[in-house]
Amino acid sequence: MRQFILLFTVLLAATAQAQQSGTITYEERIELNIELEGEMAQFAAMLPKERKHDKLLYFTKSASLYKNGEQPKEDNASMNNNGMQINFNVTEPDNMLYKDLKEGTTTEQKEFMGREFLINGSMKKYTWKMTGKQKEIAGYPCQEATTIREEDTVTAWFTPAIPISTGPGTLGNLPGMILEAHIGNMLHITTKKIELGEVDKSLLSKPKNGKKVTAEKFDEIVAEKTKDMKEQYGDAGGARIMIRSEVH
Repeated sequence: MRQFILLFTVLLAATAQAQQSGTITYEERIELNIELEGEMAQFAAMLPKERKHDKLLYFTKSASLYKNGEQPKEDNASMNNNGMQINFNVTEPDNMLYKDLKEGTTTEQKEFMGREFLINGSMKKYTWKMTGKQKEIAGYPCQEATTIREEDTVTAWFTPAIPISTGPGTLGNLPGMILEAHIGNMLHITTKKIELGEVDKSLLSKPKNGKKVTAEKFDEIVAEKTKDMKEQYGDAGGARIMIRSEVH
């Protein structure tokens, strides 16, 4: 009997440990509500209405890494009318977000216009409101919580059955893993697959590539380059569409 109790205790401990590490495959769907004016409005119907791609979350009880999964083919389009041209190109930047769940810090690798940047910071502090709504996702009981982030309503579904306070992108601060999220009307994240078990240490390491900058400096670089591109293509009588959608 003692041996049975000991074995049962060991099995319970192993099960609990397994629930604290694994890999989650998400699908990010971005709604591309692109509005064109003037003579270019006729091309709006030719542009894609949404973009889907996979993301991977490797996690343990002390850290998580969110990165690209298998990516779809690039979307490219080029149209012109009376000397006016519009180029449409969608590629997924090689971004990664590492969270140290014990220290509350982050290391983020971001790619922008062919350059890589490395940003160190702190985990975002979300103030969530529980709605009382419940549903099942991928076989796990989930609860709904909402918050406001940069004027967008954020809705998250989390499961206490995986007791790790993290999720896709910067999302976290809930008593369980976030399996689904909706940021405003543009970005929707859903779980495709959950694989619990030990994670290879080589898969869960801090990003190291890129020029070290602060988050504020990175935003300045993006704003400056975006302004330059608008001026460049505006003077040329054409347009280029850039889409950036992230969980900030």
